[in-house]
Amino acid sequence: MLSIESQSTLWRITCSLDRYGVDYRDYARAKISNFDPLTFSGNRKGGKCKNLEFINVRGHECRDCSSAWWQETNMMLHHDSSVNFCDFGKTSGGVENEDNFGYYKVTNPQFRCTANNDSTTNYWFGQNI
Repeated sequence: MLSIESQSTLWRITCSLDRYGVDYRDYARAKISNFDPLTFSGNRKGGKCKNLEFINVRGHECRDCSSAWWQETNMMLHHDSSVNFCDFGKTSGGVENEDNFGYYKVTNPQFRCTANNDSTTNYWFGQNI
């Protein structure tokens, strides 16, 4: 992963790419220089606001904004759409402690990455062409 990341400037997360393609719903994209998912650490109690180029959770979206993320040992990178801090804030229609883009302890069937047993979460590293 470090070798791939060393040749990349961006990362993104898509949901069920094989079914929906890239239509920017349930999607996140950031510059590695602003938010490195391989070295990021944000604890369970507070998470951290990180700058993204774009984030969309169930239709709620923002560009060039901060959103709340968590990751630590034994807890994969994820966003909690039920919290109301950072620029992105709380996403309506969510469930309490809803996990998005990873660490799916609490899920919402309205989120494409956790809609059903065939749903997938896809992490990508690359750069603009």
